[in-house]
Amino acid sequence: MAVTPIGNTGTRESWESGLKQKAERNSLELVYTGNYAELAAAMPAKGTTQDAGNGIPQGYEVEHSKLRPLRGLRGELRIVLVESEESAAEKPEGAITSIIEIDMAQLEKPLLSKPGISDAVPAQIELWRDSPANLRLAMKYEQDGDIYDLAGDSLIFAKLILKGVESYLVFAPVVSRTSTYKNRPTPANYGKIETPPVTVEGSWEYLKTADRIVQQADGSYARTEQWTGADEWDRALYEEASS
Repeated sequence: MAVTPIGNTGTRESWESGLKQKAERNSLELVYTGNYAELAAAMPAKGTTQDAGNGIPQGYEVEHSKLRPLRGLRGELRIVLVESEESAAEKPEGAITSIIEIDMAQLEKPLLSKPGISDAVPAQIELWRDSPANLRLAMKYEQDGDIYDLAGDSLIFAKLILKGVESYLVFAPVVSRTSTYKNRPTPANYGKIETPPVTVEGSWEYLKTADRIVQQADGSYARTEQWTGADEWDRALYEEASS
């Protein structure tokens, strides 16, 4: 005897969907009802993350799913999600939500500080700068009464200087984290060398350069932290944050 479907068997999200639980890794339960066979085919595996059309929010992954049969070829699919370990690690203690941004900031550095040039180049360039105009234009310099021709990197940088180029651009990562809190957080480790919640590929060292807290209209607090990357931060000027 064939089973007759009862009610609307189209797959749809149930009104019960959205149960949240707060823990070290927050959880979220999604509930779907519809045709049992279609729900069975749509059951996600443990560890599944956001994909086009699967309804899983960004930053969550599937912990487990359970399909229960209902009358008339219908079923109820419950999918329990937990914050991905990566998302949980990026969120500071006490924060409700947290968003990470990465910007490659443009910095200007003195031309002769460019890595890779020999120690002799800056010295030759200074001698060239101090030489009479006729020698400078001929790309020569005077040292101890003798005249020398600029060559190699010294010649390259001297030509750039004659064109008015005295600096060059580099790009360094700036990591920002904006978090929301129920209670007002306390700024910490600003002005100190500290590793941000995410890093950019490369041998960057970071200084915490901002920690701004603003109360919102609903009484919650928005905190924006910022870390600026560099090749190195001098320990004579900046101390390391305590762990």
